[in-house]
Amino acid sequence: MFNARLGVTVAFLLSLACAAACRDNVPVSTATPGSSSQNTSVANDPPSRLSAGQILEVTHTANAGEIEQAKLAQTKSSDARVNKLATMMIADHTTADNAGAELARTEGLTLLDSTTSSGIKTDGGQILADLTAKSGAAFDKAYVDAQVKEHTAVLGIVDNQLIPDAKDAQVRALMQTIRSKVAEHLVHAQKVQSELSQ
Repeated sequence: MFNARLGVTVAFLLSLACAAACRDNVPVSTATPGSSSQNTSVANDPPSRLSAGQILEVTHTANAGEIEQAKLAQTKSSDARVNKLATMMIADHTTADNAGAELARTEGLTLLDSTTSSGIKTDGGQILADLTAKSGAAFDKAYVDAQVKEHTAVLGIVDNQLIPDAKDAQVRALMQTIRSKVAEHLVHAQKVQSELSQ
C-alpha cells in the first residue's frame, strides 16, 4: 500500500515538473535513484515559430557574420579565387542586409533575438576567431570550408524555418530572394573548395 502511494506521488511530482519545464523551456531529469541520468528537453522539439522581426534578425545576423569573415579574407588571402568569393559575399550580403533593414523600417518591425539568431552569432564568432589565427593556404582552406558549412546551414534554416514561418508577404518574398542568393553562394564556395583541394 505504501509503495503504491509512493508511486502515485512520484508520478504526480514528475508530471508537475514536466509541465513546468514545458512552460519554462527547461530540461527535466527523469532519472530515478540508481538509474542512468536521462534528460528530456523541450529543445528537442521543433523550434517555435519565429515572428517577422525575429526572421529579419536571423538574416541580419547571418549577413553581418558573412561580411565580417569576408573582410578578413580580403586582408589575409592572396588567392584570387578566395578574394573573388569574399568580394561577392560582401556585396551580396550587404545588399540583403540593407533590404532587410529597409523592410523592417517600412513595415514598422523591430528586430528581435531568437535561439536561431543567437546560434548563428555564436557559430560565426567562433569561425571568425579560428580564421583570425590562420594564414596562407591554411586560411584560404578554412575560409572556403567555413563558407560551404555556413551556407549549407543557413540554406536549411531558410527552407525549414524562415520561409515557413514568414506570414508577412513582404518578409516571405525577401526570404525567397535571400534563399536563391544563399544557394548561389553555396555552389560558388563548393567550386572554390574543389579547386583548392586539387
